[in-house]
Amino acid sequence: MHRIFFFVTGGNFNTRRHLEPGEEPAFTLLEVASLLKACFPASDARPRYTAHRVLEADVPSFDDGAIRFLRRSVATQYVGTLDCKWVASSDDIEHAIREFTGALPSLEEVGRLARSLKGKGSAFAIAQTVHAIPVPKNADSEIKAAIGAVVRAESGFHVDLGSPDVSITTLVSRNHDQARKIVFIVSFRCTSFHTRGFKPRIARNRPAFEIGTMNPPLTSLMVNACHPPRGRPSLLFDPFCGTGGILIEALVRGIASVGVDADYGCIDGCLRNLRHYSGGKKAGFNVLHASTFSLPFREGPAAAKNGTVTVTDPPYGRLESLKCSPFDAYVEALLEISRSHALLCFAMPEESVDEVISFVGKHPGTAVVSVQRKREHSGFARAVLLLARG
Repeated sequence: MHRIFFFVTGGNFNTRRHLEPGEEPAFTLLEVASLLKACFPASDARPRYTAHRVLEADVPSFDDGAIRFLRRSVATQYVGTLDCKWVASSDDIEHAIREFTGALPSLEEVGRLARSLKGKGSAFAIAQTVHAIPVPKNADSEIKAAIGAVVRAESGFHVDLGSPDVSITTLVSRNHDQARKIVFIVSFRCTSFHTRGFKPRIARNRPAFEIGTMNPPLTSLMVNACHPPRGRPSLLFDPFCGTGGILIEALVRGIASVGVDADYGCIDGCLRNLRHYSGGKKAGFNVLHASTFSLPFREGPAAAKNGTVTVTDPPYGRLESLKCSPFDAYVEALLEISRSHALLCFAMPEESVDEVISFVGKHPGTAVVSVQRKREHSGFARAVLLLARG
């Protein structure tokens, strides 16, 4: 097994505020857990929130394919091998840095890894020092110098910032337990992710724009939360696709999708959006003009296999309630459509959560995996419900 770490964004997706020390990022944990399960379906890899903005997990492998797959996370800034973890005896950052740099020459994990580099090149670089907490000025250079001295002494490598054979990353955070001690992580294989890559897909930047449509990163998180297993035939179904916000996120992740909507204008906009974002992508998509209450599938929804997931944002809100069926009718339709699907993820107004969970409880074989509440603004909060079927 390989122990890896995730350094996650500083924002709390549930509250739209900065993630505070001691606070757990619930939506982030759900996303990373789901991606690990999809990446390693035969393994029980689960993330643990061990330090501020740091998750750890034990995985069966950590190759280029796994890194490419995990790159679809919108909550992760860095992922890497956890090669050395050292906890200071003090919660004072300046004292902890002095303690860490002094202990480095005798840390067996760092020395062993440095010695293992022999024969794998001749140059290294301390690529970056990432910190989840404020550090004193010059702290980065002190940490880099101390680690560099150990690597040079143990491996015989020289520093080359331009084209190193090995790039080393250090991370500084504070433990998530009550003691809040300073923790240092050293990684000899770490990759940075572009967490804001979804910005071109925000509704106002799409060819077709619909008022009230859901935006990434929420749509990205929902798709990732029930991501189909890697390397297996899969399909994402959105029975209320609108102009395709969720289908776009499936598309850029290489997941084939089918969308349905009763509004022909939305279908036209959805097709324009999907064609705009589909350049070079392997996943296909199909969009149907139909009512979710009377789907035109010849074999019915039960024909889908376990590689299918349903992700959607059904109609709700004041305007929708004036012209559409009650919200519980949409929930009933969703449960019927997805009864043979592996997972169902959908959004709702926060005040509907208890009623919907009670309603879901009356359907055998359906389990609530997670409820994520997300504050959108002072007057509105959504909830995202993830259900396991079967």
